[in-house]
Amino acid sequence: MPRPEKSSFSPEHIAEFKRIQELRRTMMRGMGDRMELWRHCGDPRCRRPRRCQSPTGDCARIVFQAIPDEDKRLLRYALEHRIAGLSPDEAWTKAQAQVAAQRAMPEI
Repeated sequence: MPRPEKSSFSPEHIAEFKRIQELRRTMMRGMGDRMELWRHCGDPRCRRPRRCQSPTGDCARIVFQAIPDEDKRLLRYALEHRIAGLSPDEAWTKAQAQVAAQRAMPEI
């Protein structure tokens, strides 16, 4: 019987990965709760308490996967501009202009 290959990751790396995965689940549930995604969730366990009950934060993941790519780019650009120091309105306007410019470019 062949021996399983030893992992090149240390126990510390594995523990850190697990910690980050748990933080990710907590973040996804929190984002879903703040955006009230439970309103659109097909799982009644989420609608009753008005918060995501999924241990993996599926409410937010499902919604984010359904968002069109153009809208994802718009949100990403707006967040980048906010991080750069623009006001919310300026960041949104600049992001919309970027997406409109990309939309006007011919497809290759």
